[in-house]
Amino acid sequence: MTFQRLILVGALLTSVAAAAATKAPPPAASVTVKIVGFNDFHGSLLSPGTYSVAPGQPSVVVGGVDTLAAYVAQRISLNPNHAVVSAGDVTGASPLISAAYHDEGTIEALNLLGLEFNAVGNHEFDSAPAELRRKQVGGCLPATPTSCLGGKAFKGASFKYLAANTVESATGKTMFPPYAIKTFDGIKVAFIGVTLKDTADIVLPTGVAGLTFKDEAEAINALIPALHRQGARAIVALVHQGGKQTAEKNSGTPMSINDCAGQLGGASASQIVDVVSRLDDAVDLVFSAHSHVAYNCQLPNSKGRAIPVTQAAAFGRVLTDADLTLDRKTGRVTKVAATNILVSVPEAEDAASPVHPFLAAPNVVQIRARVADYKAAVAALASQVIGTIAVRLPNGEGPSGETPAGNLVADAQLAVTAAADRGGAVVSFVNASGVRSPGFDTPGATYPHDVTYQEAFTTRPFGNTLMTVTVTAQVIKDALEQQFVACSGQDHDTMLQVSAGMRVEWSASGPKCNKIRTVSLTLPGTPDVTEQIVVDGMVKEPTKTYRIAVDNFLSSGKGGFATFLKGTDLRSGPQDIDAVVSYMSTTHKAPLKPYDPADPSLRLPRIVKLP
Repeated sequence: MTFQRLILVGALLTSVAAAAATKAPPPAASVTVKIVGFNDFHGSLLSPGTYSVAPGQPSVVVGGVDTLAAYVAQRISLNPNHAVVSAGDVTGASPLISAAYHDEGTIEALNLLGLEFNAVGNHEFDSAPAELRRKQVGGCLPATPTSCLGGKAFKGASFKYLAANTVESATGKTMFPPYAIKTFDGIKVAFIGVTLKDTADIVLPTGVAGLTFKDEAEAINALIPALHRQGARAIVALVHQGGKQTAEKNSGTPMSINDCAGQLGGASASQIVDVVSRLDDAVDLVFSAHSHVAYNCQLPNSKGRAIPVTQAAAFGRVLTDADLTLDRKTGRVTKVAATNILVSVPEAEDAASPVHPFLAAPNVVQIRARVADYKAAVAALASQVIGTIAVRLPNGEGPSGETPAGNLVADAQLAVTAAADRGGAVVSFVNASGVRSPGFDTPGATYPHDVTYQEAFTTRPFGNTLMTVTVTAQVIKDALEQQFVACSGQDHDTMLQVSAGMRVEWSASGPKCNKIRTVSLTLPGTPDVTEQIVVDGMVKEPTKTYRIAVDNFLSSGKGGFATFLKGTDLRSGPQDIDAVVSYMSTTHKAPLKPYDPADPSLRLPRIVKLP
């Protein structure tokens, strides 16, 4: 071999060695994907108030869509492989700042936040299917000044609505795509979205016209083979159904946002536990919703394997941060680590917080500016004082199920429907879940407190219509029995709030459908005359009739109160919010005395729990 050839061979060997030395290392055996999620945002563009990580812990100011967006930005900055998801109800039952403009501002803000997939929730059907479709595809409402604020086109949601179990009766197809697939480093992750199968039972008929809702678990399981055929072996379910932490008596369970006290009560007591218990073993992670509480659980699926099931409270107060570890060869999930994070405004404003720099992120700045536009537009209406309350009126149920805010709403409904030419109602009923917070319990307020239109709207944001209807004494008794789980199809305890003049006594130990012991009614205008409707659990005059006031949610038999469908001679009245405004402005606005639960004329308590 010539000298020149030796040099050439040596050079080649050196080159090969150098190439080998600089060759990239083999790819890691696994890929980590970060998924951040929330649920039940309900148009909460502004902070909904305070929240704490656990009962007894300090409450801090939380939320506001700009703060939520900063938290999302900070979390996804930690991993280029990420997705942002919601388990439903991003709109509907929204505060005035969003609802007054058809929730368009919320869609715009969540586009900027980076939301990618949203399972349709029940409240997203509040304004009928056509309006929900508009939220996806965009377009201004014709001849509606409150649509497309400032002349800016509403482009619709850049995120995808998912609805695997929402089927159009006419076509047999799902209203929105049942799932979406996103690829990370060549590995496919599927996201399936479902709403609760009972949506038609809790939404007005106009909201779900032409739609049917299939079982959640069955709809998810039916998609697994198709997802596997497409190569998606990692599956995340966004389920608009939930449960509540149920600490055992005297257990001392803290019930923090990352606990799972009582395993949510088990499958017999919790809808989400039942759904998960029937899921195919291919599902790796469940983001749940609907019950507006925070938990972080490991719940058994159909094979008995524990899988992570989370919920992030509601209104942007909490964010779920989940890391999925995926096997690069199989595409399967080998590990899930999930944590619920308080969306704390004080922490975000602390310069030492890792979230703080993201408050200045371009998308967060844009969100803040657009929210300011909506806030300015609604300010005149929002700030109007409608009346005064003497003390805090929270919407939380006391031991008997009575709520201070619910009492005021029930009184308002009766006040605007009692006159003969307004319906002639003698008593009013309100479902407790229809009275929202913090409305009459504004954080930081001093009392007596002047209630604004915005606070009243926050309490009654549904736009439902009041109805007066004739029912029998037996219907009243049966409806009150339907407050309790397992009676006539009721799937959870849900108390009816009653107006001044009615008193209800119920027994906690009473058998199913026979818990109501006493019901009495003092008719309006006759303060010294009280009628006994139920005595010792028996209806005195079952066929005697009464005119009652409810909203069209209850008159349609929703919320598990099908008994109200037996009512006759329905007559429509004002909207729910208008009733509150009318009542407060005519009876409790200065110089008139504030609404005060200590006033004997309010006849409190109205609901009494017996052993």
